Amino acid sequence: MKTKSSTKERPDSERGYSFAELLIVIALIGLFVLFGGPALADGFKAYKIRSVANNLAIDLRALRYNAVANRAPFTMTINNLTNAAPNQYSYNNVKGDAITIRLDGVDIETTSAASVTFNINGSTGATGNQTVSVSRNINSTRNDRYVYDILTTTRESRMTTRRPWTTGRNGEQGFSLVEVVIAIGVLAGVLLSICSMFILGGRQLKGGKTMTEATALTHDIMETFDKVSFASLYTTFGALATDSTKSVVSTGASNPITPWQTEISRKLDNGSATLRLDQIGGANFGNCIGIKMTVTLSWNELGRPQTVTLSTVRF
Repeated sequence: MKTKSSTKERPDSERGYSFAELLIVIALIGLFVLFGGPALADGFKAYKIRSVANNLAIDLRALRYNAVANRAPFTMTINNLTNAAPNQYSYNNVKGDAITIRLDGVDIETTSAASVTFNINGSTGATGNQTVSVSRNINSTRNDRYVYDILTTTRESRMTTRRPWTTGRNGEQGFSLVEVVIAIGVLAGVLLSICSMFILGGRQLKGGKTMTEATALTHDIMETFDKVSFASLYTTFGALATDSTKSVVSTGASNPITPWQTEISRKLDNGSATLRLDQIGGANFGNCIGIKMTVTLSWNELGRPQTVTLSTVRF
């Protein structure tokens, strides 16, 4: 008995990918890595120096606040590029612990002050303004630099970035629909991944900047009234000696923190401040041994409520 064997050729639509098609997809991925990789790396470098600059600003403001609140001078020693490595700054916190912050990959410039000392009234006692500058080379055409004036406000330099682009022809024509669809799919996937990372990083960066500004405003409000004497602290906000607590809001009727609302509204979305006084160790403000002052700053960040609260006790 003879058996007949037959083979049936597959149609073109069911064939596997050709070598040329695979090379095209690999080339597209390579182009995105070539052009998108450096841009992504630059973004991470820029985010790092911004994060370091924000942390430095928070430490400087916190040190100034501790000097005023604890009635004792606090000093930050800055090890810039003219000093011995490593690139760092150090200080003692309110508990007396020695804190050292190393800035790996970020430079403290030689124009920065070697040390900053905050006195009990919040001033540095130096002649003229003291500055601290941090910078980092992002690439061959971009250098991000942040300068902080200790006696005034933080200023941020604006930089521009140039990105070279090249065009050319690969000498191939007549791509099939399948090849175009595959290339578009790979392109869309890579773009979506990169865009999602940039969106997430942008949100975190904006949230960190807003939190820094809110913390600074809260410090400033507290420092303003921390200079008031103990006896007149509660009367400044309209409380009586027989009261045991008193609260005022920046959006309410005219009170000592109302003037801060303009600055709060400019920097924070739907922001407002609340200051609360509570007596400690007595029945009311007239016979207490201490007064706790709490400042709370509230605002909306991308539709979510955010708050910063700081407290201090006066004896």
